[in-house]
Amino acid sequence: MSALEYILLAPFVAAVFMMLGTGKDGVATTRLATVLSLLIAIGTSLCLLTSGTLESAQHAWFSLPGTQVDVSFSLRADGLSTWLVLLVVLLLPASLLGGLQRAGDRMREYAAGLFVLAGCMIGALLVTDLFAFYLFYEAMLLPCLVLIMAFGDENRRAHVMQFVIYTMLGTISLLVAVWYIAATVHSTDIQTVTQSMGQIGSEARLYLFAAFVLAFAVKMPLMPVHSWQAPVYASCPTGLAVLLAGAMAKLGGYGFLRFVLPFFQEESHHWAPVIMSIAAFGVVAGALLALAQTDMKRLLAFSSLSHLGLVVIGIFAQQEMAYSGAIIQMVAHGFSVAALFLLVGWLEERSGERGINDFGGVMRHKPVIGVLVIFSLLASVAMPGTAAFIGEFLLLAGIYQSGIVEIPFVVIVGLSVILGAVYMLRAMQKVLFGAQDDIHGLQEQPVGVVAFAVVPLLALSLYFGFHPAPILNHIQMETTALVEADTGLPVSETATALLAEEKGDQQ
Repeated sequence: MSALEYILLAPFVAAVFMMLGTGKDGVATTRLATVLSLLIAIGTSLCLLTSGTLESAQHAWFSLPGTQVDVSFSLRADGLSTWLVLLVVLLLPASLLGGLQRAGDRMREYAAGLFVLAGCMIGALLVTDLFAFYLFYEAMLLPCLVLIMAFGDENRRAHVMQFVIYTMLGTISLLVAVWYIAATVHSTDIQTVTQSMGQIGSEARLYLFAAFVLAFAVKMPLMPVHSWQAPVYASCPTGLAVLLAGAMAKLGGYGFLRFVLPFFQEESHHWAPVIMSIAAFGVVAGALLALAQTDMKRLLAFSSLSHLGLVVIGIFAQQEMAYSGAIIQMVAHGFSVAALFLLVGWLEERSGERGINDFGGVMRHKPVIGVLVIFSLLASVAMPGTAAFIGEFLLLAGIYQSGIVEIPFVVIVGLSVILGAVYMLRAMQKVLFGAQDDIHGLQEQPVGVVAFAVVPLLALSLYFGFHPAPILNHIQMETTALVEADTGLPVSETATALLAEEKGDQQ
């Protein structure tokens, strides 16, 4: 077996280990789950960061009915998939620790569900076959539904139904599109499909483009298919929210970069202004909706909607700097939103409240939580020195340099960053420094576990804020390939052509 196959199998094996135990000793079960998640995170990080592009052998899997196409199973880790896989495994220990209070004596089932979810996400990020990607992409839904139904709040049934409807809307369209591509180009290998999309007529390719965009827009989510996000994030247990907002939403961005842009170059270029405009509306609307929220989990959900809308704009700017910014922003947002969900979850599960106006003296009575909240909020609003600052700077600069949109568009999108600071600082002031003294007995609650989960995430955000080179160097080959595929020219010639065009405009 190759290293990538071990990385993929590790979470599923951990889930089996969890289910083999009796689960009667909650402390021992928690320790086992935490140790297994740390081993997975450390082993995966060492393997992926000390190697270049990794590939596994190709194995025949099964024949796709009605197409005479053999689906193969093989794995590949390049710069793009590496950092998103690392995001998944680094958030996994935090998600387990974030669910201690809610899981209680059912920690065994809770941990097993999170391990299976992490394994499905890793599989979707590593497979090199389009139909295999669909299977893992669809499989992520099952552990999410089980965890929400088992550990969600009293509104979970209605919100699960909403989640299923929206998700199935996207995945059914993706299934039809994948099957049509397989029947037409007689392959589901991603590289082969990329080279063979010219065999499909322009009208059919437009419908396929729409199907892929819909599937990944639902997952991120992108307006107007976003309305499942806030209620689901509010209903699900804290640990699941960490993986949903911090990692699984990034599968939408991965899909745009891995499939939509390479498969549909002409359509992506033609429809880029429309998609960027829709995403820009989501950026501003998400910030305004977050500003109006009093529920802290819903505020974080709309904040994610705004931040990930900016990522979509950067992806369709189709410019190397914007691509780099989009990838860094996905990683940075994963760290900051996970930290915030952990802290909000700690407050909710120990007080029974999660409204902004339900607190007020947290900084006075729990200064450790207060300091962690402040640093997490600063990381979220792209304070200089954090990874989000690097991501947003590269995104905005790349969007401007792309020339697809005008300067007022960039200014409006940039102002959403200021709105993000407004609603986050407002929440911080009310929760940490308000006049209310009664904070539901939180004074006696220990903070060691949540601090242990949050501090590494904030440390990573600071590290990549001051030293983003590990990410930038690792993804350079992929961002360069995306630019060359879009223009048909090497990056150096693309830059020369842009300079010549600018000089001609000036004359």
